Amino acid sequence: MKLNTIKQITRIVVGFGATSITSQIIKNNVVPGSLFQRITVTTAMIAAGGLLGETLGAYTDDKIDEISNIVADAQTQGSSNV
Repeated sequence: MKLNTIKQITRIVVGFGATSITSQIIKNNVVPGSLFQRITVTTAMIAAGGLLGETLGAYTDDKIDEISNIVADAQTQGSSNV
């Protein structure tokens, strides 16, 4: 499987998780009263979930790159010791 495919799958899974967690935290802790508050809270919830998803996506991309580099280095060292 290509590295970019792994990154995209990971971003999707992490993004859904981040959005779900953010939504549940806000729903359990914020009680909007007026229509205006419901609109603004919902909009902020979507934005916060998106921001968290993007931030975590960048983080997981970095970690996948680190793991890939470690594996590539190990393979290089293993082949040079033969």
